[in-house]
Amino acid sequence: MSISVLFLIFASWGEAIGCEATLAEVGGAVKDAERALAAQQLDAFAEGQAVAAERLHCLTDPLTPGAAAAWHRFMAYHYMEQQQPDLVLSSFHAALMLEPFAVLPEQLAPADSITAMMYMSAAVAEESERVPMQAPDGFTLWVDGAPAADRPTSMTAVLQILDGSGNAVGTQFLLPGDTPPEWASGVAPELPAVAVVEPEPVLEPDPVAEPEPAPLPPPPSTSSSNGPSVPLLAAAGGAAVGSGLLFAMSAGARSKLLDPATPLAEIEDLGRRSNGLGYASQATLGAALSLATIGVVVQF
Repeated sequence: MSISVLFLIFASWGEAIGCEATLAEVGGAVKDAERALAAQQLDAFAEGQAVAAERLHCLTDPLTPGAAAAWHRFMAYHYMEQQQPDLVLSSFHAALMLEPFAVLPEQLAPADSITAMMYMSAAVAEESERVPMQAPDGFTLWVDGAPAADRPTSMTAVLQILDGSGNAVGTQFLLPGDTPPEWASGVAPELPAVAVVEPEPVLEPDPVAEPEPAPLPPPPSTSSSNGPSVPLLAAAGGAAVGSGLLFAMSAGARSKLLDPATPLAEIEDLGRRSNGLGYASQATLGAALSLATIGVVVQF
């Protein structure tokens, strides 16, 4: 039975019994399965992957882009075990579109492994074409953790439909070529019936005299000056420049890695250098954003 059929079975089962799962429960199932894979407990990994798939289709929280990227990487590991290289590449491509600087854990993808090489190959894959979708009235469609009016066709994707309160009432993982659910074409999803309980009457207490209101406190002092912190903004700018330099160095190493003329003896070192510089660039960019936020917001 294909993984797509299993996902559809889980989706139908979830709608039938009104199952619910939180984003933390989905993430916990993914982590448990990845620990089993790192220990080469392949049967436990397969069981954990099925549990994670079940919880994804019972998800009531909106997916975040980071959680979507983690799910795509998780499914790439699954397809590696299933020896489906096309789906490995499409899953890694989807993950890199969301988190382009993410580095695979060494215990799951050693630097000289096929998994790591396929991850680097996915980084230079062509951008996927997208097809439009139509949300039913009163609902919003999300793709990979963000509102969207279209979806990719050549890489994996997680589709969700959210109601007016922001709760996910349908979640489906799509492979390239899969038919999307009806609710992605303007058909409202069937929601489980909710029992209505009439509240018991509340006895009104006897009215009592309201006390006199206490005097208002004096207004707070406004003598402190507002405005952004120039030193913090300057530090943020310097960190942003450093992030750009590190990214350029990482791109250069990756370009040389993918060059057919590069000697085999240099490939492993170039792969580690590219990953390391990319991670450092991401961390430096995060520091720049943090400094900029503190410099502007805290002063107000």
